[in-house]
Amino acid sequence: MTPGSEGRRIVRLRSLYSCEELCSKTRESPGDPKSRAAARCSLPDFDPEQWDPSADAYVAEEAERRAAELSGTAARQGIDLNLDLDRDGCPWGWALSRFASSVECYVGRRDDKSPVRAQNLRLLRRVLRDDEEPTELLAAVELYEAYEDGAYALFREIKNSGS
Repeated sequence: MTPGSEGRRIVRLRSLYSCEELCSKTRESPGDPKSRAAARCSLPDFDPEQWDPSADAYVAEEAERRAAELSGTAARQGIDLNLDLDRDGCPWGWALSRFASSVECYVGRRDDKSPVRAQNLRLLRRVLRDDEEPTELLAAVELYEAYEDGAYALFREIKNSGS
């Protein structure tokens, strides 16, 4: 235990997906193309036309297992993820892509001491400005917030169980 850490628990969340672990991709290396094809890599630098689960049976099986785990976790939170690797690609690419950050800028911020989110003025302006309601954007923001809320709830549960 380090000085000053008495009574505190450190929580480390593991990543369900790892480009380096599944496909040998790092910042310095583009990774193994066969593994990326088998995992259905959805990062912007990989062409979805190359997706091929038969390129590496082990990686494809591992990607399917992790996708099933992710879908199960979402279902337990009341979210129908409707994830299909052959249609959607590896979900880790969603998290690392510009799409995730483009949705994040519309998410209401929250104080870690309160479950109530602040109104996101950018989202409000967008809804008021657009002629049609941006239903896809609103659905993406709701999904993002639901995942974040789930992570906060799990953190609080772990934190409170140690008190």
